[in-house]
Amino acid sequence: MNEDFKKVTYLTKSPVNLIASQYPFSFESPSIMALYHRRIGGLDVEMFSLEDCAPNYYRITNGHGKGFEALMKAESLYNRGEIDGAEILCHKVIYMADSRNQHDIYIAANFLMARISIYHGANDAYKEYMNNIEFRLTSHEDASKNLSKMVDVCKAFIYTDLDEVDKISNWLKDEKRIEDQANFISLSYTNVALCKYLILTEDYHHFLGISGQLIGLSKLFSYIIPRIYTYIFLSIANNETNDSEKAKRFLLEAMELAVHDRIIMPFVQNYKYISDMLDEITVSKTLSPFVKNINKHAKNYEKGVKQVKKAGRILADFGLTVREADVAKLAAQRLTNKEIAEQLFIAESTVKSNMKVIFNKLGINSRGDLKNFFE
Repeated sequence: MNEDFKKVTYLTKSPVNLIASQYPFSFESPSIMALYHRRIGGLDVEMFSLEDCAPNYYRITNGHGKGFEALMKAESLYNRGEIDGAEILCHKVIYMADSRNQHDIYIAANFLMARISIYHGANDAYKEYMNNIEFRLTSHEDASKNLSKMVDVCKAFIYTDLDEVDKISNWLKDEKRIEDQANFISLSYTNVALCKYLILTEDYHHFLGISGQLIGLSKLFSYIIPRIYTYIFLSIANNETNDSEKAKRFLLEAMELAVHDRIIMPFVQNYKYISDMLDEITVSKTLSPFVKNINKHAKNYEKGVKQVKKAGRILADFGLTVREADVAKLAAQRLTNKEIAEQLFIAESTVKSNMKVIFNKLGINSRGDLKNFFE
């Protein structure tokens, strides 16, 4: 493909708008990796190929999809559990995409940053990146035309990770509506959100009934990531319907798809459903280090999810305002009223009055109690 791009650069000195048109580079998928990782064990080569062709592609399309190659690498790092490296690259992608008004890449990068924030248990950062996604959609008329469905998919992935199924858009809860509304190229990844929704709502028989067509669709384009997720969900559904042998077989198939490229996060995100099976499965020497890596990251991820969910409940259940929540978190770190005031750029008297309200709402009496409340 890159050789063809090079030929075009020799033939024209100006961008060829016909190639990029006005359609988003990601085809409404919030995951570049889900589109371009198609060969088992070939992830590094695929990343290199995208990186190699990006400069020529940007030249002939005037920066269409700017940042896609860096986002592919960031996603690969995240899915391998290399969270810090993924976060650094995401900041680069956000800058690159924002500078060229590449809304789909910008949204996809913020989506990945929201997931990274959940891993870290950083609720404030999580809210910031989710707000960035929403703001980009509503504040740019040209973005909202094609990307509202992409944003719905982003939210669905996040909400299923946090067990907040009621917040998922209704069209993503029904396979027929998904087929009608989703872009065919991104359909497999969109279906992953449906799969997780059916698992969370314990609609196992429904999921098992449509799983064949979901797997077939992912195989049509050789999409690896949707297949990994679907096999994991097949494992969970079969285990919950008392077919443990089939459940273990599907889990092993998912691991065989993932191990050569060290893709662990789909397993980490669903660890609470598969942990017992991971303990029971007899794995090969190739898979043993892979499983250990899943176990290691699952502890961090589950802790992060718990912190984000608890922070959300504090606001919802105890009626704290955003400002009161900010004060409470700093006070839980044993900062003085003066230090809190300096960090939040508010008066020390405001901190004192907020602390009284916080103690009253949470039913506690000291900063020590507050620290225990947040832990």
